[in-house]
Amino acid sequence: MHFTKSIIAASACISAAFAATHQIQVGTNGQRVFDPPTVTAAVGDKVQFIWVAGNHTVTSGGGSTGAACQPNGAFNSGFLIGNAGQTNNQPTFTMTVTNTKPVTFYCAQNQNDHCQASMVGAINPAANDNDANSLVQLQRQASQTQKSGVANGITGGTVGTGSVTNKKRQLRASRFFVV
Repeated sequence: MHFTKSIIAASACISAAFAATHQIQVGTNGQRVFDPPTVTAAVGDKVQFIWVAGNHTVTSGGGSTGAACQPNGAFNSGFLIGNAGQTNNQPTFTMTVTNTKPVTFYCAQNQNDHCQASMVGAINPAANDNDANSLVQLQRQASQTQKSGVANGITGGTVGTGSVTNKKRQLRASRFFVV
């Protein structure tokens, strides 16, 4: 009995050690962009959106629903404001990846039509550009949308503060462990 509990606890620790944190910057260089616009993440990985400039949201929507700028209820950061030029203590929204299916998101800021200007992105996007869950199709859907839907409340993740990391270096926990 105790052996089984120990194995389960060790497995959970090992799984956590393999989890990565993928950072996506929101509003890079004062632009209406997610940078990078896509990430490939495994189950258990975290995706941290960090605001670097401007008033934006990260709201799930679009993809296979065909409504790029309409919320689907999976997650929403609410409106957060990044301070241009700062790298520390910026607003963050962090979510955990629960499956490897494509997840699409957009900015619901209607002033200056952020979503319609292709402020969209995807976690585990479809590789085929003709698939509704590809970045290409999401951008096409967004450009044809009249107005972005705004979701209510913060859902599917946590809001906090963080620091901008070097994009070339992902935050990956050590894969070395002693048995």
